[in-house]
Amino acid sequence: MSQKCRQPPALVRTSDSGYRAWCRSFREKSETGRSRDPFAQDYHTELMRWELVVQKLLAAAIPNSVDERILFSTQADRKGKVVPIYHELDFVSGTFIEPQLFVEIKIREQSINKKTGWPQLNRSLSIARAQWPNLRGICVNIAIGDLLGTEQECTVSTTPIPDLGEAVADLSQHDGATIWLSGTAVAAFAVKQTLLTHGDVHRFPDLRRAVLNPTIVLQSPEARPETNRPALFDQFRPRP
Repeated sequence: MSQKCRQPPALVRTSDSGYRAWCRSFREKSETGRSRDPFAQDYHTELMRWELVVQKLLAAAIPNSVDERILFSTQADRKGKVVPIYHELDFVSGTFIEPQLFVEIKIREQSINKKTGWPQLNRSLSIARAQWPNLRGICVNIAIGDLLGTEQECTVSTTPIPDLGEAVADLSQHDGATIWLSGTAVAAFAVKQTLLTHGDVHRFPDLRRAVLNPTIVLQSPEARPETNRPALFDQFRPRP
């Protein structure tokens, strides 16, 4: 198939049938023969909840959020066949016909982390700007070390929640900008908006510790056997 058969980039929703089929295929390939760590899954699920909180926060601070945040494009594979490619975006504003801003969200256990998320965001922007050359981007990092106990204090300057919209508008004019938010401030927003409970925030460090040392679940005096879940170490056995 020739270069002319490629389709221009477009934005679709997470419910798009093509995207869902692509995700199923990718997941099946990546999970083949791989055993699952239930504690890592629980922690990852909680991180996804935090990402949703930040998405809600951004929607409150930035006008015109877009539900279509899956970037669809096509590329030629090794055999020259044009195949679909999807990139999930954490937040998009503007319209799905004319997006104005892509946002990459990263939850950081330590603010000393030098990674910004820009390599991933740049890949999406380089594809999308073929269709929308004026598109802007920004990374938003959430420093949760103060909540997890992975650092005593944040080592970078954080943006107050009320100033987030203005900061994004100013810094997104040039590629490479990253905004840091305090995990404590994000947690307060989440609890106020009933996106998380105080109990969720307090249990967050326990989920991370269980990933690092699963035996603490057995050592906890609050641990009780559950009849509707497999035994602790049975959860690590590969599924048939």
